[in-house]
Amino acid sequence: MTSGRRKLWRSPPFSACFAAEGEVATRRGGSHERGGQRNSNLPHLAPRPTGPASGNLRRAADRPAETNGDRDTTMAIVLYHHPFSRAANTVWMLEEVGVGYELKFVDIMAGDQKKEDFTKLNPMGKLPLLVDGDTVVTESAAIGLYLADRYAPGRLAPKLDDAARGTYFRWSLFAPSVIEPGSMAKAGNWEFSPGSAGWGNYDDMIATMESAISGRDFVLGKEFSMADVIFGGTIAYMLDFKMLEPRPSFTGYAARVKARPAYAKSEARNKAVMDERGIKVPGA
Repeated sequence: MTSGRRKLWRSPPFSACFAAEGEVATRRGGSHERGGQRNSNLPHLAPRPTGPASGNLRRAADRPAETNGDRDTTMAIVLYHHPFSRAANTVWMLEEVGVGYELKFVDIMAGDQKKEDFTKLNPMGKLPLLVDGDTVVTESAAIGLYLADRYAPGRLAPKLDDAARGTYFRWSLFAPSVIEPGSMAKAGNWEFSPGSAGWGNYDDMIATMESAISGRDFVLGKEFSMADVIFGGTIAYMLDFKMLEPRPSFTGYAARVKARPAYAKSEARNKAVMDERGIKVPGA
């Protein structure tokens, strides 16, 4: 918090210490509840402050027609969204790609993500959920990789014949497959064999995270990519909630990814939904 004002934070990236995708945690009397179970270790959940908000959700028709080579991208991508879910970060992905999109509000506080019309698209009953024509994509990292390959190849994703795709995929998938469960295990004091767990030892995980960005601006070097939205967004969020040691390599990297204009636009877009829907920050 700064200047006596409560600082707002955007939605959590992983479920052990944060609300799960499509779920909500609320603060009551210094502890949090999720799914009927209390957890005193959960940090305060809320979106970060953002700039001026437009108020109304934009359709692709409200934007200039955009193209990607010969592909017409004027038809709106639909993102099923709530600003207190991982879908908030998906908005950043969409803003980086620069195609038209529409937000379809899902009232996760009322459990709408578990209703039949939603679970027909995603049986997990979780956000984010992205629909692009006849294509349905779930899972945050998968959505980011899909968007970059389809709409920003060579810009946000290395081209198919570029060996850098190996590094790109490595760190994009390291976030959900290692950082998230590894942090869950640490916060929950899980008992497990590091040799049997895909995320291994926590200290090794932290050292590996640092190796991805030490001595470079982004995971691919000087070039920003969708991997930095996925991997970098997770690191930035963990730092904000003091879930990660603020090593200079982490804090410098987080500052660089958060300086992206698309990041600021996504924060404003999420805040606009909060304002339009009258959504209040838990505990505020």
